[in-house]
Amino acid sequence: MHFNSSLLRLSGCRRFESAEAVPCPVVVASGKPIGGSTDFAVHCQSAFGISVDLDPPALQSRATEDMAAAERETTQAEVLRSCLTVRRALIIVDVQRDFCEGGSLAVPEGDAIIEVVNSLRSRWNWDLVVLTQDWHPADHISFASNNEGTSLFELVDLPGVGSQVMWPDHCVQGSSGAEFHPSLECSPGRRLQAGDDAGDAPDPEADVLDTVIRKGTVREVDSYSGFGDATPGKTKEETPLRALLQSRGVGAVVVVGLAQDFCVSFTAKDARSYGFETFLVRDGTKGITSEGVGKEMELCRAEGVRLVGSEELPTKTMEAEARREAGLGRWVRFGDAAATARGRGGGDTEADAEAARPAGEAGDVASA
Repeated sequence: MHFNSSLLRLSGCRRFESAEAVPCPVVVASGKPIGGSTDFAVHCQSAFGISVDLDPPALQSRATEDMAAAERETTQAEVLRSCLTVRRALIIVDVQRDFCEGGSLAVPEGDAIIEVVNSLRSRWNWDLVVLTQDWHPADHISFASNNEGTSLFELVDLPGVGSQVMWPDHCVQGSSGAEFHPSLECSPGRRLQAGDDAGDAPDPEADVLDTVIRKGTVREVDSYSGFGDATPGKTKEETPLRALLQSRGVGAVVVVGLAQDFCVSFTAKDARSYGFETFLVRDGTKGITSEGVGKEMELCRAEGVRLVGSEELPTKTMEAEARREAGLGRWVRFGDAAATARGRGGGDTEADAEAARPAGEAGDVASA
């Protein structure tokens, strides 16, 4: 038989304040006060042979759930408070066929993040959605096949580049492996890479679609980050991502995708270094090795990247309520005049969201 002192409701039960002023239940049996919860357990065992569990598993589970919910609500409020008056972007990193099941450089359980990533599109309000895309030339320096005498996944020192992992051929320009995963909900629009102008006068029609940032396009250097290579000042390959975010007035970014210990973490660290409030969604990414993930997440935290769960991000409804309470107008997407006319923007409730249509990168070869 199980009892819990916090739920005990007996007609002969009364309460008193202990010497330490801590409320404590007292059980009275046959007119005799037995004592607090621990005393009651001892009395039941000695007098009746009944074992009393003061902390049964069901209540432990409920308490754990309640604490998790409270922590989630606290984080949601913190994220919303920091982003309420700034524009924000969702950056989806390299969710491509070659990094998913069956790909040449598949991330373990990489496909498992796609449902989470898709859910984020309609969960919150985004001024901009960016898809980064590895887009390597066939003779790229990071491929083991292009470096005679090297082995797959070997770490080698390349002149002018430094340490470089020798990867299998992947995400080659125009190949099926470079396409976005077919289950990823996306609407690819403009495709930009190093040397392209992000545009100082954004086209509202174009911004309704996702902007694709292609990286790793320069043969001589690898670029894990969506912002470009890892050299100081990104002297070998700098993508238009930073300029794009700045031209749209973005102040906060949320990063998801593949792989957590390489392209995702490097993108998040760069975003933070450029002054963007940066959130990395833990369940919206998977890594290649647990050791690599642990190391990179520590580096992310040290540089000010916030690690959150997808459910710890605010919802459109939460933002609408917060904006009303703060006396702010309803959220309107950046450059939203044309988007609103098409019914694609400006929503501040769950009902306002139009589900993103699924699309891969069909036709990518022809448009490249």
